[in-house]
Amino acid sequence: MYPVPANETARQKALDRLEIVDTNASPAFDRICQIAQEYFHVPIVLVTFIDSDRAWAKAKIGLQASVLRREDAFCSHTIMGDDVLVIQDTLRDTRSAKNPFVVGQPHIRFYAGAPIVPASGCRVGSVCIIDTKPRTLSRAETIVLRNLADIAVSELRLVQAGRVAREMLAEKACMAG
Repeated sequence: MYPVPANETARQKALDRLEIVDTNASPAFDRICQIAQEYFHVPIVLVTFIDSDRAWAKAKIGLQASVLRREDAFCSHTIMGDDVLVIQDTLRDTRSAKNPFVVGQPHIRFYAGAPIVPASGCRVGSVCIIDTKPRTLSRAETIVLRNLADIAVSELRLVQAGRVAREMLAEKACMAG
């Protein structure tokens, strides 16, 4: 079973309003992953959104699957708090020691994720970095990861603004005849 935030209903509604899950790839979200991989020197980076029963990767590097069961996604733990979640050694953490991605391929040993928190205030996903060996995250690295999650929020705002503008133009075109 996975942890569920106290505001799960509101969180799910906030995610639904974003209309981001199951959308096409986005160069902006892909760049977030590329920057994170270069900066942190990790094999796996994800920008995920946590739906009712799954974690969906809007962008990813180093992992084939775009959808994970929510109970297998470390990001399910990330959305439980406002801080960056760091699991220095997944085999020594009760939340992750039996995770199929820890005991099996790709043998995850380190996880750090920053929650994606749009204007709703609900944590809807995460930007996360993953390694196959235990490690730590410095204060400066924690700040960079948090900033990457904030960039994801900014991109969500741009996507929403573009959608609203297109809808307004369509309405205007209908009224014009």
